[in-house]
Amino acid sequence: VFLGLKKISVAKTFIEELDNEIKENTSIKEVIATVDLAEKAFNESSKVDELRELIIKEPNNMQLKQDLAVSLYGAGDYEGALDCLLKSITINPEWNEQAARKQLLEFFSAIGLTDPIVVSARRRLSSLLFK
Repeated sequence: VFLGLKKISVAKTFIEELDNEIKENTSIKEVIATVDLAEKAFNESSKVDELRELIIKEPNNMQLKQDLAVSLYGAGDYEGALDCLLKSITINPEWNEQAARKQLLEFFSAIGLTDPIVVSARRRLSSLLFK
């Protein structure tokens, strides 16, 4: 756990030292977004069990489902995180200005578009959006 936090810290320090002009590069922006997502997810990764219990009590709470997806991602359960977001989209695709879809796209980018888990989730998302 500490090692992951240390790597995120090193990456954030490196990014902070970059010139603003370099930070505007599209590829660098993607890296910054991935590091920010990793930090957020890492900080939430210990809450998986707690969030699952809360969802049992409040199964229609979309924010809890969103938080669980981030927590699962931070714990390294990418498939579980993607599945959680896809289920949220099934329940209420428009919730919070399509927050689940937007988070899903962030995860796709961070995991890699050619990863088999992402390919499968993209197919499922397409079938949900284009019924």
